[in-house]
Amino acid sequence: MAAKKTISKHVDLYGGGVIRRIPVSVEEWRAYLQEYSVDVLTDPDDGETHFVTDVQREQRWLGTEPATDADIAQREVRNWTD
Repeated sequence: MAAKKTISKHVDLYGGGVIRRIPVSVEEWRAYLQEYSVDVLTDPDDGETHFVTDVQREQRWLGTEPATDADIAQREVRNWTD
């Protein structure tokens, strides 16, 4: 009889065998994204920092401002007409 697979609440989010709990709450996601930003910004030799702005480097945060309601509405219209 085959072993029953279960969904784990832990996953290798970064690769390389580092197992972490999957973020669920807003606070957990913010902490994860902050840690990820720092990891990317402190390892510039991996070739993934060409998109990073000076402001993001200064703030040590890869995120951007959230989309406005107008931005979302514009993209929704574009997605339905493209």
